[in-house]
Amino acid sequence: PRRPPPARTPPRRSAPRRGGRLHAHITLRAPTPAQRRAILTRAAAGLAPDAADTDTDTGALLRSLADEAHGLSGAQLVAVCQRAALAAARRAAAAAPAGEDSTA
Repeated sequence: PRRPPPARTPPRRSAPRRGGRLHAHITLRAPTPAQRRAILTRAAAGLAPDAADTDTDTGALLRSLADEAHGLSGAQLVAVCQRAALAAARRAAAAAPAGEDSTA
């Protein structure tokens, strides 16, 4: 016996755009390089004390990242900072000698 072909489901992206789902559709442009720098600096402020100072390695890195990260949203830029902080914490924890508390 032959099986019938599977039923096709509509693409998931169309569901939120059907009538009655949203009251308004708002399109936001990606941030400019200056806006990306501001977003990254603010996101990194609690993670790196020298983030706002462009003369430091951290500030220069954020400036370079802002110039290269065209097309990313503000939320994506904040996520990049959070992932970098987590990776740095993991590297620091792995490098700390066993039994030593790195929070002191």
